[in-house]
Amino acid sequence: MSIGTLLRKNRDRCKLTGSEIADVLGVSQGTYHNWESGKTNLPAKYLPQLAEIFKVEIIELIPAHNVALSHDRPQSANQDKVATDVGAKVEPLELYQKLLESKEAVIKLQTEEIRRLQKRLAEFGSNPF
Repeated sequence: MSIGTLLRKNRDRCKLTGSEIADVLGVSQGTYHNWESGKTNLPAKYLPQLAEIFKVEIIELIPAHNVALSHDRPQSANQDKVATDVGAKVEPLELYQKLLESKEAVIKLQTEEIRRLQKRLAEFGSNPF
C-alpha cells in the first residue's frame, strides 16, 4: 500500500477533506493532493502532524511497515525500504527514529516559543496590545 493510499484511507476514516488537512499542515490543497495521489513525495517532516491529525502512530503511515502489520505476511524485497522526501531509501526503523528526533526538536522549539510569549505577556501586563 502506498503512502498516498494510506493518507486517503486515514483522511476518509476521519471524515476530513484534503483542504482541511492542507490547512492544518500549512500547505496548499494541491500539494496535499499531489502527496495523496503519489505525484510528489511526502516530506517526512509532515508525518508527525499527520499522525496527530489521523490519531495514529507515525509508524502506521510508513507504507512498508503498514503492509507488514495489516496483512501479516513477509515483505517483498522492494518493501523493506521506504522513500524519504529526497528519494533516498532508508530502513523503516531508521526513518521512525529520525522522525522521533524531529518531533523532539519541534517540541523544544514550541516550548521556547511559549516561554518567549509568556515573557512578552509579562512585560505588557494583562494587556499585550
